[in-house]
Amino acid sequence: MTELPFFSEEASELLEQSDAALLHWSRDRADRSQVTELKRLLHTLKGGARMAGIRAMGDLSHEMESFLAA
Repeated sequence: MTELPFFSEEASELLEQSDAALLHWSRDRADRSQVTELKRLLHTLKGGARMAGIRAMGDLSHEMESFLAA
């Protein structure tokens, strides 16, 4: 899969950014902008994973995104 090397780099960045957003949100639960950012990052991760053929990661990202939306 030619998408896999690109996804690997992108996924690392997205997971680092997600970690930072989650940390900021845990410090200030009233700041809903971090939830919005986390959902955006998970949505991007979901799409990249599915394009790279990593269905399990795409499905997990989707479930996490849906959980945050609820």
